[in-house]
Amino acid sequence: MSRPRARWISIPDTPARYVHERSEQHGVAVLCVRLAGHAENSPDGVARVKDALDGLGSAAAPELEVSTLDVTGFANASDDACGILTSVFTGLPCCWITHDWDQQRDGRRWDLPASEHMAPTRAEALARVVGWRRAGGFSLASGRWRRDARWTERGLLVRDTRDGALDCEDLWHRNRLVERILPGDPATRVLWPSPDRTGVVHEAERRRARLVFVDGRVIEADFSGWSTGNPLLPDWHDSIADLVGLTTLVLRDTDAREHDILRAVAALPGLTELAVEPAALSSAAREQLRRQRPALVVR
Repeated sequence: MSRPRARWISIPDTPARYVHERSEQHGVAVLCVRLAGHAENSPDGVARVKDALDGLGSAAAPELEVSTLDVTGFANASDDACGILTSVFTGLPCCWITHDWDQQRDGRRWDLPASEHMAPTRAEALARVVGWRRAGGFSLASGRWRRDARWTERGLLVRDTRDGALDCEDLWHRNRLVERILPGDPATRVLWPSPDRTGVVHEAERRRARLVFVDGRVIEADFSGWSTGNPLLPDWHDSIADLVGLTTLVLRDTDAREHDILRAVAALPGLTELAVEPAALSSAAREQLRRQRPALVVR
């Protein structure tokens, strides 16, 4: 019996479309995507294409580990604005199938992936990504910059350095960013409400917010839909009431109610910045905050 042909899916508000399938190669689960049509030569137009593709990696079940992206039928893959597509599937290390596979010039072609992430055929691209996974990781280097990626118990750990010093360290699982470490004195740790590979529920998942830690203390809680991918829970304010060191609270892109916002602010004496939707607070509530919390910036 022949396998059903995959169906092309249009990407909303773009002239682009894709088709995808899961391929098992030597025990490695690969997401194989073909992209066709074109994207508007603008950051917003290309971002819509990137977001749609990235959603495949996080939604697919069971778990995928690496990916290939065939852009041979995509009209403007090498346009300037389409450089943003080089970061598609960061959490599912990707090899492009492209006619431009030999056109990278020591990292100077920013609109193309690194040479190691391009191949002329599907077979070569599959061999490349499966080889990475079976080896447990891979490295890239260009001038002063280096990237080391390896699979760990918690997920894919991607470490970027410049001149040997850490730029950032990201943990990915199912193409979702779980954790980021940024250097500094002290270092900053950012935790998203997405599970890692162990399945152990961590603090950001429990509070359903993106959390920023400095010196082990939470200084920012971000409930915005674009950061969490989750709707706001009715008891969100109770979930952060114990974070006495919190200085920043983000409630943009949420349906947070005025009563709950004021309740949260009252419980957080160290809060200095509050980001809300324009209609979330009445003029009277804003005036109340100006009187009672003059150091609090509401934006």
